[in-house]
Amino acid sequence: MGNALTINEGVVEEFAEATAVYLRAVEERFRVKIARIAIDAPSDPKLPGAARREAELELDRQRISCFTTPDSKTFELIAQKVGRHLSAGGPHNRIPHANQLWMLVGFALFRSLRPSWHCIEIFPQAIAHALNQASLHKGTAEGLILFLIR
Repeated sequence: MGNALTINEGVVEEFAEATAVYLRAVEERFRVKIARIAIDAPSDPKLPGAARREAELELDRQRISCFTTPDSKTFELIAQKVGRHLSAGGPHNRIPHANQLWMLVGFALFRSLRPSWHCIEIFPQAIAHALNQASLHKGTAEGLILFLIR
């Protein structure tokens, strides 16, 4: 639904709950039990006063670049900034902090899904690194070609 709606807590919570309902329906329809859910997002904001989350510090040690997850108070300020941007008619493709807003959806997914399933954080670039496939980033022409042919 786009980055603009990530600051609407009701919409985000509704999406997360709809995801849980969908996954329960998948389990029922196919008579399976989902063992683990991998979510490409941080599970929680960083702790107040911390420079970065532990997972991000480990990515730093592995020389894998990632966005810093803000703390809850900073997310409140980000939401206000996004709201002002949109209220002033700012374009959606210029929403501030767009690379962090999706984290709010991740937090909601973890809150909604954790009671029923084992959920883990994943970071695809770290997986590519662990598999020794991270030499060319998909953002480069060469990396995209390799990504598409593999």
